[in-house]
Amino acid sequence: MFCFNAPRLREFWHTVAETFGWNTHTDVYGRRLVRILTTLRMKAISLDYLVVDPNRAVREKMIGILEEWRGTLVEAICSSISLTRQSVQALFADISGEINDSRQYVTWLVPVVSARVRKVGVLPVV
Repeated sequence: MFCFNAPRLREFWHTVAETFGWNTHTDVYGRRLVRILTTLRMKAISLDYLVVDPNRAVREKMIGILEEWRGTLVEAICSSISLTRQSVQALFADISGEINDSRQYVTWLVPVVSARVRKVGVLPVV
């Protein structure tokens, strides 16, 4: 989950996440993981978020990740939402520009889910 200052970047990112996730059956937010782990009868399930922002990470590293995504995801995004390849490329460039602007604050929340596997085949102590 990215949080941008520019409304059009926020709208683009949320549209991409929702539509791309829906069309590819991808849990882009990690929101179903707790339910899945509960169904699998895991124990000590925890959902936390890693905060990646310019105060905790190097801006160039954040931009590098987005550049990799741009290089690999543009075609899939274009087939999921009704934007041209050129428009999506430009929006990714604008996102990188916002991250690179020291006057801006961009936040990336990365879900981190953990759980323990129940011991299988162990008899309870009586």
